[in-house]
Amino acid sequence: MDYVCHNTSLTHGDINYEVYASPYSLGCDINAEIITVSTLAELKNTDCEGKILLLKGAICDEQLAPKNFVFYNPEHHKEIIGLLEKHKPG
Repeated sequence: MDYVCHNTSLTHGDINYEVYASPYSLGCDINAEIITVSTLAELKNTDCEGKILLLKGAICDEQLAPKNFVFYNPEHHKEIIGLLEKHKPG
C-alpha cells in the first residue's frame, strides 16, 4: 500500500476544519449534515446514519488500531469501530 493524502478538507458554512485522513480510509465526496461527537458516550447516543460524523476531542486522542489487528487492539478501539459500523455515518 502506497498512500499519499491529497486535498483533504472539510468546510461547513464559513468554518474550515483541519482534518486528517487515515491511511486506511477510502476517499469520499459527500454533502450531508454534520454531527459532532467528542466522547464515547456521545457516539453511543447519536443518530448519524448517512451524515458526516466529525470526531473531535477525547474520542480521537489516539489513532485507532486497524480492525482485527492481531498485535494491538484495545477494547475501547473495538467499541468505537463497532459503533461506527452500527451507526453507518456517510
